[in-house]
Amino acid sequence: MSVSTESIDNAFQLIGLDDIVDALVDSGADSQASSPTPTEPDDDVVQMDAIANHAPVNAPANVAPEDATMNWIDANPAAVAVGAFPFVCMNPQEHRAGIALGVVPIDELVAGAVPTDSAKYYAIARGRFIGVFDDSSMFVLATGKVSNPISWCPSTLGSALQWFNAKRAMGVCEVAN
Repeated sequence: MSVSTESIDNAFQLIGLDDIVDALVDSGADSQASSPTPTEPDDDVVQMDAIANHAPVNAPANVAPEDATMNWIDANPAAVAVGAFPFVCMNPQEHRAGIALGVVPIDELVAGAVPTDSAKYYAIARGRFIGVFDDSSMFVLATGKVSNPISWCPSTLGSALQWFNAKRAMGVCEVAN
């Protein structure tokens, strides 16, 4: 069974939608969605003319001009603390347990000043900072809001250090921002 266009038109006429459909089709060509607020910024004619003519545009008065002594290439980058933790060590030569590391250490982690008689240790290989700790709050700070943190919580310091050093050797230690 096929339905012809004529029978569809007759159906619209029968139920009185013929005029409404024609009005919608006719008005659809020139209709645009209106918005109570403009979505496009007004054109800055002066700026556009300057760009088109390759003419310089005057900088606002509160912007300092560059001088010849500024050398951006030779500037030393500033030391940056990881996230919101100012206590994070950014020295890759630091390799003692108990210190929050913001970089992967170049040497294997050693016990340092962490006590060997704690009930639990927290080894973090991927987090906001990495290292081995005997404090659960450091574990929470390092792994909180980190997608896929890598950590292990053994009962001995030796196990935690061995696990961390194995992850470091595998190249999976990472500081996530």
